[in-house]
Amino acid sequence: MKVNAHILNAGLQFAMEWGDPGAQPIQPRLQKSFPHVSESELNEVDRLCRKALERAYALAESASRGLKVSKPFFQKDIDALHKAERHFQMLKEQFPDELRKDFPWIEDATLEQLFSQGCYHAMK
Repeated sequence: MKVNAHILNAGLQFAMEWGDPGAQPIQPRLQKSFPHVSESELNEVDRLCRKALERAYALAESASRGLKVSKPFFQKDIDALHKAERHFQMLKEQFPDELRKDFPWIEDATLEQLFSQGCYHAMK
C-alpha cells in the first residue's frame, strides 16, 4: 500500500501534539487508525512527519527572529521591531509555499497550526 496524504496528515497531527504524546513515536497511534499500513510504511510516515515539523519550525523561527525586544524600549528598538514585524509578515505569507516545496501533502489548516506552533517554540 502506498502512503497517502490523509495518512501523512494524520501522522503530522500526532507529531504536533503537545507534551508527552508529541514526543512519543507516532507509529502505535497511526496503527490504531490505519491497521492496513505496514510497519515500514508507518516508519516512513514518522520520518516524513518529523522532517516536516523540523522544516516548519525552522521557517517559523526565521520569521520570528528579531521580534523579541528587551525592556526598556528605545526608539532604535521600536524601529527594529517594526522591521522585524514586516519581515515576519513577509515570511508568514511565504510559509505555505516554502513548506509545500518539500511537503506538498500538508493540508491548509495544518499549515496554519504548524506556523503558530513553530512561532511559539521560537519565541519561548
